[in-house]
Amino acid sequence: LDLRWPIPTVAGQPLDEQFPSLVDWIHPVTGSDEHMPEQPSRHFGAERKGIERTECGAGHCGVDLDGPRGRPIVAVADGTVVRVERHELGLDGRSGRYVKIEHDDGTLTAYMHLDEVADGLEGGDHVDGGQYIGLLGATACYHAAAHLHFSLEIPNRSGETGDTTDTHYVDPAPFLVRAKVVSVPDRKHAIKPAM
Repeated sequence: LDLRWPIPTVAGQPLDEQFPSLVDWIHPVTGSDEHMPEQPSRHFGAERKGIERTECGAGHCGVDLDGPRGRPIVAVADGTVVRVERHELGLDGRSGRYVKIEHDDGTLTAYMHLDEVADGLEGGDHVDGGQYIGLLGATACYHAAAHLHFSLEIPNRSGETGDTTDTHYVDPAPFLVRAKVVSVPDRKHAIKPAM
C-alpha cells in the first residue's frame, strides 16, 4: 500500500465512510502494472491550461493512467451510466470518447480518451464493478500518448443524484492505490433500465 495517498477526511470522517462506493474499487485499467503513475505531471492538481476549477490545484481534475492502447477499461464500482460520449473529440474538444458513471452514494467517476465505448452501452444502464466499458485510447489526446484520464467527483449536497454540475473533484489516488487490479474484464452486457 502506498502511504503517500492517505484516505482524505472531511470534518474528521474518512471520505470512504461517507461514500461507501469508494471502498474496494477495481482498478479501471485491466492488467495494470501501476496503481498510480510516478510522473507528477499525470497526477491530480498538475498544471493544465484553461481549466478553472479551484479544487483541482493547477488545473488537472483527474489522474492520467498509463496502459497500452486498446487495453480494456472497467468500471471501478457498481453504478448507473449517466453519460456516454461517442464523438471522437468529446463535446468540449478535450475529453474524447468517454463514459461517466454515478455510483449508489452519488459519487461520479469518468473514464476519458477512450478509443471505443462498449457496444450498446447507454445512459441509464447499470454496470458492475469490473465490467467492461471501453478501450484505453488517445481520442482528443493532442500532445500525449494514449492514456485513461480518470476522475472522481463528490456531490456537494448529500442525497443529490444525477449528472449535475453541483459536485467537486477529489483526488482519486487514495482509492486507486488501494484498488484491486483484474487481468480480464467482466464482459457481460449492461443491465438496461426497466421501462
